[in-house]
Amino acid sequence: MHCQHQPIYIGFGSMVIDDTTVLENLLRAVGAAAAATNSRVLVQSSWATFDDKLVTDRVFVLNDRVPHHWLFQRCRCELF
Repeated sequence: MHCQHQPIYIGFGSMVIDDTTVLENLLRAVGAAAAATNSRVLVQSSWATFDDKLVTDRVFVLNDRVPHHWLFQRCRCELF
């Protein structure tokens, strides 16, 4: 992830998205927005399972737990 800015965090909390088509479209939209704005995005997978093939150099999926108090200090903004 080569970018001048801190990454943007996107989390879904306890929301469960079982539809793989919805997840793929969501990750593609996040990737397109990240590219258009020269941003990096961290997506917290929570209960969802994202296809690793959709991860790009601008979008990284956090599949494991990360301490939010540590992570959010390092992010430009957090979206829930």
